[in-house]
Amino acid sequence: NATARIDLSFSQSTLATSLQAAGRPAEAAALFRDALNLRLNLLEIDPANAWYRESLWFPLLSLIRIHFSAGDGPALRASVEELARLAVRFPPPPYAQATLLFMQAELLEQQRGRENACATWNEARLSFETIPPASRSQFLYSAPLEMRLAACRAIPSAGH
Repeated sequence: NATARIDLSFSQSTLATSLQAAGRPAEAAALFRDALNLRLNLLEIDPANAWYRESLWFPLLSLIRIHFSAGDGPALRASVEELARLAVRFPPPPYAQATLLFMQAELLEQQRGRENACATWNEARLSFETIPPASRSQFLYSAPLEMRLAACRAIPSAGH
């Protein structure tokens, strides 16, 4: 039933968080993926359920964090593309939107250079500013974002 599946997904996320903290990112990523798939399945059944929509973001953002920390470009790209697709269907909370923009800029920098990513990092900063103060800790990239923006300001052609 739906209650058992959402509870299972939360248990998987809790275990995955522990595995990630224990330095076992591959195992954590597999559990976060399972939790995400359960939540997506529940949303397919009941797309109007606000609790399912809100719970969707944690496992996906956790996968992105694992791929970003590991420098796994292909997995990061796939997870960011999934986040972008889901954000169209299910409007994300501000911290997830800011994460999406930050990661899109990271990928853009890898493809086309820092100068091309600066505008998107700035969009991420503007999105971050819309996050309610009590939720800002859910955006995990404040320090890297500030470093990227400082580097952008140092580029004369970036116009910052």
